[in-house]
Amino acid sequence: IIEDDDVNLTTPRWGILGMNHQEPMELSIVALDNISTSRVYFTASDFNRETLAFDQDNGVIKFVSANTGCIPKGTVFTISGGVNGPLTVNCNGTSGTECGEATIESGTFDFTDIGTTLYAYSDLNSDPTDTQVTIQSVLNTLGGTISPAEDISQFYANAVVVDGFATG
Repeated sequence: IIEDDDVNLTTPRWGILGMNHQEPMELSIVALDNISTSRVYFTASDFNRETLAFDQDNGVIKFVSANTGCIPKGTVFTISGGVNGPLTVNCNGTSGTECGEATIESGTFDFTDIGTTLYAYSDLNSDPTDTQVTIQSVLNTLGGTISPAEDISQFYANAVVVDGFATG
């Protein structure tokens, strides 16, 4: 948690790899470390740099990894589904509960929304609008460079900022 002018140096556990806006609509994430059971959230809500919280609840996906012991660093997961769910999780050539469970926690999550900024974050209390969040990764779904207003590395120094790739 960040207070005043502090910088959060938490090592991120999850990184966003990309998002497919066409069938199959899916979000790809990667384990950045060896991880035991973990919970991570994804949202396209705007992040307020003054309050260090999300401005509104535009739709939140909650992913809980399977309780299988240790998820090896580098394991890639895909979360696919429709705007209102249900969602399917795939990993290592399998799908279903062996990989974990993803649910739309609130609102709707629009996989077809191109040009939004997508955040992966952990949350102490499941409320993305308070300051109990730690951002782990950010991706602009259109490509190109993250705008200064959306670049959270000033506050979350170790967060994975996915940008700089070609568009179109």
